[in-house]
Amino acid sequence: MSYRFEHDAANRILRLSYIGKVSDELIKQAYRATPKAVDRTNPRGMIIDLSEVTAFDVSPQTIHELADYQPTVKDPSVPRIIVAPTPYLFGMSRMFQILGEQTRPMLQVMKSADEAYAQLNVTQPNFETL
Repeated sequence: MSYRFEHDAANRILRLSYIGKVSDELIKQAYRATPKAVDRTNPRGMIIDLSEVTAFDVSPQTIHELADYQPTVKDPSVPRIIVAPTPYLFGMSRMFQILGEQTRPMLQVMKSADEAYAQLNVTQPNFETL
């Protein structure tokens, strides 16, 4: 149960990837850590990747709380994409999107990383761990 931040410097994309089991505590911890990664990289786009999640034990209450928090990327014009490959992850991500659309108008939910890269006009992603 963990997460990692990666950065594609050439394309200025920050990626937050969750690995394994994701809990309420872990997702809140990653949310609190994200502004520091954003400040360090100044991304033109951000991807939250759930592709490596094996269990998503995050309550709907936590999704509501996170949607009420200030966005981790302050500039509302910066695109943010959640990669949610399973129907359950897609549904939970859409709940977050809908609840937070006032402060995150550029947030989208997609089923694959390839879709996210295409949306951000990235043809050759090259991520390095922060």
